[in-house]
Amino acid sequence: KWLEGIEHLAALKARCPDTRIVATGDRESDVYEVFVAERPAGVDWLVRAAWDRRTAHPERYLWDTVTATAPMGETELQAPAQRNAAKRTARLTVRC
Repeated sequence: KWLEGIEHLAALKARCPDTRIVATGDRESDVYEVFVAERPAGVDWLVRAAWDRRTAHPERYLWDTVTATAPMGETELQAPAQRNAAKRTARLTVRC
């Protein structure tokens, strides 16, 4: 389904050539085929990673690579209670 989603994004990009398109995926989209799939310029894929993958970066692994970059911003939000989890405050950090 994720690869099909990339095809839909490519079609959307063809109809909106001046728009940058960023799709988001949860941990389920953290699959190799998504990362190596061809995408047109201006179509990006933001994935909530599930695996500490190897990277072509001096830190060598994803978690170390991400934490080595300076935060661009932070925010907090209230996460509501779920079936097995109490209400909590989540801190989000944006890094590039």
